[in-house]
Amino acid sequence: MKASECDRSLAKASARAGVTKTFRVNRAELRATAPELFSFSPLLPALPGRAPPPRCTLNSQGVAMANKEASVAELTNLFESSAAVLLTEYRGLTVAQLKELRNSIRQDASYAVVKNTLTKIAANKAGITTLDDDLTGPSAVAFVHGDFVATAKAVRDFAKANPNLVIKGGVFEGKTLDADEVNKYASLESREVLLAKAAGMMKATMGKAAATIDALRAKLETAEAA
Repeated sequence: MKASECDRSLAKASARAGVTKTFRVNRAELRATAPELFSFSPLLPALPGRAPPPRCTLNSQGVAMANKEASVAELTNLFESSAAVLLTEYRGLTVAQLKELRNSIRQDASYAVVKNTLTKIAANKAGITTLDDDLTGPSAVAFVHGDFVATAKAVRDFAKANPNLVIKGGVFEGKTLDADEVNKYASLESREVLLAKAAGMMKATMGKAAATIDALRAKLETAEAA
């Protein structure tokens, strides 16, 4: 509603309410002193049996736009700073189940429910355009900052236990992955397991080397004694 229409509506409502003194609301002053107010309607009570005074929106559109820009900026930063991302659809999952999934990957990733349009804009700004077609329905993204394989494994295992979670794809090391490729990564051993195996192999190798050295030393000692 325009300012002039708002003022006229307020004046009429004031007259019906028995308010004889005419007043005008200074929009700029109101915005400066009380920016949290978006309506003049609380100033006038609703008359018995009649509709309440008209609502006069001030700058809600500007606030909404600022919020969208902030969301896009935050998502863009997440895309740019993440080692990988996994796109999922969470239709039918409860709040408790979403919390459980977040906790299961917390060590290596954050999991956020996102708006498709804003996410598409943010991903494009980060140079990722291959997820556009999959950003449909209720979407959530795992932004990976640690072990991608461990994250993929945890998300896959959760999806097996909770079929409402659908893995759509992702991006890892600049390569776009479909759901099958994500599952292949999930089937690999995690970084921790591989490191443990490597350490075990090194320990076994060092043990063999030590045994060989001891055997050579024993032979030398025997030869010298003879």
